[in-house]
Amino acid sequence: MKIKNLNRTKQLFALGMIGMMLILLLCPVQASPFKTSLSLSGKRVVIMDVDSGKVLYSKNAKKKCHNASTTKLITAIVAVENNKSLEKKIRISHYVSSSNSGGATAVRIGMRTGDKYYLKDLLHAMLLKSANDTAVAIAEGTSGSVSTFMKEVNKKVKQIGCENTHFATPNGLRSGNPHYTTAYDLALITRYAYNNDEIRNIMKKRTYSFHSTGEGVIPFLLLIRCSAAKIIIVLERPDMGGQPGIAILVSIPMRGILM
Repeated sequence: MKIKNLNRTKQLFALGMIGMMLILLLCPVQASPFKTSLSLSGKRVVIMDVDSGKVLYSKNAKKKCHNASTTKLITAIVAVENNKSLEKKIRISHYVSSSNSGGATAVRIGMRTGDKYYLKDLLHAMLLKSANDTAVAIAEGTSGSVSTFMKEVNKKVKQIGCENTHFATPNGLRSGNPHYTTAYDLALITRYAYNNDEIRNIMKKRTYSFHSTGEGVIPFLLLIRCSAAKIIIVLERPDMGGQPGIAILVSIPMRGILM
């Protein structure tokens, strides 16, 4: 009798466990949201989900700050959207070939006056190598002049939803005119750029080389990849001149891109 009762108890226990498992499988359980605390040294920070645009974390996200090469994202957006083809040939002006367009000590590829390059190649140089002179060439080739191009840029940032942003140059170099954004606005621009197929395909590449349509070869070796990005992190850090600036980190599995 004791053995029979024991077996009966085991059967009831087993049936009870099966029932509980079925309830858990068939009835979704509302999990409590994961909470974490961050302590970041940056004065202005935004962490944004790329897919939804939801802000996951922010710190002084709408305080204005000068930004440098991150300006090139909006330059790429306007160039891609305002030109019919990335195969468009752009002639290099004397201003672009001079040190004035790229800064005497800033990153540039040193193009010659009169050379012609495809827009797609200039975009690669600007986004992957962060070449300042190519940003100016793109602006001139797209709108005829830098000043006209910047009007298009500032109109576009409003359309994207930026409320505290104004850009004065296509490459982010200081010009004495108002040039600023916020961590939140820059996250909006980055998300918009990421959702553009042409720009995202450029930023997937690890290496790229190109030459002018006439002669000369400019090889690049670039260790940059952001093809699986899902989270945008915008934070403040000093630029090369030691001035406060805003950087973008697009977080991806095991890799990242810092601009």
